[in-house]
Amino acid sequence: MLFFNLNKTEETKTSLKKFRKDINGLRAVAVLSVLLFHICSFNSLNDTKWSFSLGGGYVGVDIFFVISGFLMTAIIIKGLNSGNFSVLNFWKRRAKRICPALFVAVVLFYIIGYLLLVNVSEFYEYNKEATAALGFISNFRFAKDEGYFAVDSMSKMLLHTWSLSLEWQFYVIYPVLLWALKKFLGISYIKFAVLFLFVASLISAFIFTEEKNYYMLYTRAWELLAGGIVYLFPVNKLVSLSINYKRVLEVLGLILICSIFVRENNTVWTASLVMPSVIGTMLIIACAQEKSILGFGFFQYLGKISYSLYIYHWLVLSIFSRINLTNNLYITGTVILLLSMASFHFIESSRNYGWKFLILYFAMAGLTVYTVDQHGFKNRYDQDLIPPMGAEGSSDFEPQVNSKGTPKVAVLGDSHARQYWKFFKDNNIDAAFFISSASYCFNDFNCRFTKPMFKDLIEQKYGSLGNFAKARQKFLDNLNDDTAVIIAQRFTLYFENDINDWIQECKQNPSLYENPQNSLLDKDLGSLFNKNKNKHFYIVGNLIGSHAVYSIRECQLIKDNNKYLPQTILNSLSCAKQILKYDDKYKNINAFFKNYLKKYKNVTFIDPNALICKNGYCSTVTNNNEPLFFDDNHLSVAGAQYVGPYIMSFIDKK
Repeated sequence: MLFFNLNKTEETKTSLKKFRKDINGLRAVAVLSVLLFHICSFNSLNDTKWSFSLGGGYVGVDIFFVISGFLMTAIIIKGLNSGNFSVLNFWKRRAKRICPALFVAVVLFYIIGYLLLVNVSEFYEYNKEATAALGFISNFRFAKDEGYFAVDSMSKMLLHTWSLSLEWQFYVIYPVLLWALKKFLGISYIKFAVLFLFVASLISAFIFTEEKNYYMLYTRAWELLAGGIVYLFPVNKLVSLSINYKRVLEVLGLILICSIFVRENNTVWTASLVMPSVIGTMLIIACAQEKSILGFGFFQYLGKISYSLYIYHWLVLSIFSRINLTNNLYITGTVILLLSMASFHFIESSRNYGWKFLILYFAMAGLTVYTVDQHGFKNRYDQDLIPPMGAEGSSDFEPQVNSKGTPKVAVLGDSHARQYWKFFKDNNIDAAFFISSASYCFNDFNCRFTKPMFKDLIEQKYGSLGNFAKARQKFLDNLNDDTAVIIAQRFTLYFENDINDWIQECKQNPSLYENPQNSLLDKDLGSLFNKNKNKHFYIVGNLIGSHAVYSIRECQLIKDNNKYLPQTILNSLSCAKQILKYDDKYKNINAFFKNYLKKYKNVTFIDPNALICKNGYCSTVTNNNEPLFFDDNHLSVAGAQYVGPYIMSFIDKK
């Protein structure tokens, strides 16, 4: 027989007959890696003295997926073999396991958000995320935004619920599939189906490498199915090994899991990066070690509360970042631990959830929808308190002038060009603009977009990217030769991979640092410069971006304007930190463009960070103590008024 009887699988496993300390210990490893990864990530951006990082800590989610796939497969196969499996009852048990703790966390932080957040747009966004989280579609929502590893992701209070949504989607599909296979083809075909889907998902993870696919079931199902394979294909020789041999294999599994922490380029998830960790997790589960080295008390307790730890840690970090507390590890850790313990002992440990809970769950989902409809109850605070971005009045994807005079400057680029609109208008500097938000597009073969919708907008308006490029060239042709052409882009959105490759190439060939090579840039920006040799271009480098920029602003808003919290609490907030580390990401991309552009005689590179960053640290306020930034990367009106004259000083020299 091609696929041996699944009933024999159960005979070789003790996995569900008693509590598995090895699996519970793996949960502790998983949640610790995620917790430390996120604490380091928040602090590296919010604390000028913080230098420790834990690249690859996201692997904890991959470990959770393998564990979940193993346990769910075991439950389903046991039920199918005994003839009493019910898909509906399976869903009920999963809901009782997952939903209560999630529900309480969403309610608690709804109250905290309402009382704490002065920027009602923050509360509005929280409720949009909460609606998606309670509906288990968070992964789809966040796939549309900037990636999980982007700086901006840290402002999303329920970002971590993407994995719960993905897991729930797996729980919906997987038992139905296995039940249908047994009913219509026979239980022996289950093994073939699981293997086939594992391979298909793994291949898709290597094909679909855009960061949005990080959240998708089709690129992550292979990890859940890897756990299923451990159950469906038990290695009897492993199970029957002596305790000492199993311990050696368990150590080997932990080494494989932890190998990601010492690998290069482990900042962003890829299937190849986490593969050894997945294999290590499979090995530990397959050994079924009864006297696991992960069986000591501390790890066992962490494993038990791991779900609640996962739920609460990001919420606490996200809120604490807004009041400048993430760098206080004692307070942060204590709050996370206490909330998680309370959740485990008083919420998770009960399974007595029925119709009353279901009604409350849907009522809370309805409240989040209503709050979104009310835009976070926007009338609670005057939104003029929030420093605006200087782009009001500017248009997108078409030429625009700010006066009737002859333009002294012409401005091209995305929203990082658009942010100077008000600066030029308020200072009576005649300027012509041609903005294309979230887009880098100077020809029809190297256009890059942050989201497909912006490509669609251009094609709807101009018919093709080629026509759009021609319209931009016509815009330049209509300018006087002495009109300075400014190009400002958020280059990190479009060229981050190129820069990372360049940095690696420089390690092999240091001469490339001073003379970067990029054939695509030669054909788009290079072609633009050569085609318009009678004009002088000013390329504005990438501004720093950091969640800390955003956090400092939010903290000060709360301290100065919150009307719900006691004044003693508000007075205790410390929002005074005015500098942050100058991230290598921005140093590198500006160094690349500065050195690349040297070969063009009609181009001047301007690094705006040279104005606001000194000795490795960057200011977040103007000389008048006004916020430089509108969000985590765009200048406020005051910020544009501060940086704008610096840009003009280069133009006035000519």
